[in-house]
Amino acid sequence: MLYDRDGELTVTSSRPVAKIILQLFWSSIEGDFAWPIASFPINKLNAKTPGNCVWSTISVLGENKFGKNSDKKIQVLYGVCDGATHSSAFFNQYGSINWMTENPYNDNKPIFWLSDPPHMIKELRNFLISQNRNLSYSNFDISLEHLTDVAERGLTKLSSKHLFFTSRTKMSVKRAAETCCREVADDILFFTWLVFLCSSRLIILNKPR
Repeated sequence: MLYDRDGELTVTSSRPVAKIILQLFWSSIEGDFAWPIASFPINKLNAKTPGNCVWSTISVLGENKFGKNSDKKIQVLYGVCDGATHSSAFFNQYGSINWMTENPYNDNKPIFWLSDPPHMIKELRNFLISQNRNLSYSNFDISLEHLTDVAERGLTKLSSKHLFFTSRTKMSVKRAAETCCREVADDILFFTWLVFLCSSRLIILNKPR
């Protein structure tokens, strides 16, 4: 929809209004440089949308040179996406071998698709606190109760806020990293073995002669 200076509606478009912006950044491995290079207004995101936007951007980059006095063309070596469902679908669609595909705009040189580490950490945290999963270590089952015990002991940074969060605190990468850290794992392992050894000793001591 377009409005004139008086605020009156002049043109009505039948095309849907964009609700989100898909933005692509270029990060150079030859220096500390990162800059947004493309923005795509999108009404609805599906599995095909990222592919269309990414490849159209890669084709434009392949036609440009790096610097005014250089004959080196821009080469796309890797792409980084978050852990959303659409990103995974994009990886599967354009990463035929181990999330790698050939770049038709650069002599079919490989492009590697990578997942954003902060999102992968949050995915791991979500798996750990989920009730619908099976996780074990050395034949010991690991449940959400083990994490709540760690929080109650107070020997690590883990607290109830790390395990029972809101839609806002769920996005905190710091809390996700503190949930998946080595200190939490060591706490679980130490006290699990301690309980096991104490229980075994009680069984031996109470064994009838």
